[in-house]
Amino acid sequence: MKTFIIILFKLTVFINISQSFNLASFGAKVNDSSHQTALINGAAFKKGIIAANSSLTDRTLVIEADHVYTMLPPGLLSRLINVTIELNGRINAWNGNESLWPNNGETLLTFEKTQGLVIKGNGIIDGFGYSWWENVWITGKDSRPNLIEISTLKDTLIDGIQLFNSPRYHLNFRDALNLTVQNVVIHVDINSNLSIADLLPIFPLNTDGSHLFKIFFS
Repeated sequence: MKTFIIILFKLTVFINISQSFNLASFGAKVNDSSHQTALINGAAFKKGIIAANSSLTDRTLVIEADHVYTMLPPGLLSRLINVTIELNGRINAWNGNESLWPNNGETLLTFEKTQGLVIKGNGIIDGFGYSWWENVWITGKDSRPNLIEISTLKDTLIDGIQLFNSPRYHLNFRDALNLTVQNVVIHVDINSNLSIADLLPIFPLNTDGSHLFKIFFS
């Protein structure tokens, strides 16, 4: 009598699926300029950055093409390593009462202690600086936010994005080692500024295209 022994092998297959980090997937809302939505979108942006910075498979946050997000500052984004922000759509800074802007003029996007940060794409960030400039002329008080500020950064690339109408600086860099800024469009719409008040032209204040402090190259 013959005995047959059947040995079963269990084959486990690990499939590495790249996760797509789109801003909408974190609860961001499009085409809504309300203060509440701006707060929600800022929180969604921060969640997306944290997810990308924690991922082993995809370290990119995508602002989708043909999507318009109104946003307030998400807060400090710190200790990011090899994170990419792919800006294909549009981010509008919330254009409301300046007294409701966080922390007396907090920068819209603030990054600190980053390495390998990339911000790229052909999308737009619009700061809607007109009301800020008008408020400075009328009140003499200046608490205007920057659009993007990055401090203590290493190996950083800003490529192709468009920055419009920042209340103050469009790009502000501090303590940088190996910084590349290329193919970036910075634009202030003077014609719109002139129409803010019927007789009082509100020319943009010192809206530096790029403000640099302590930049080093290896």
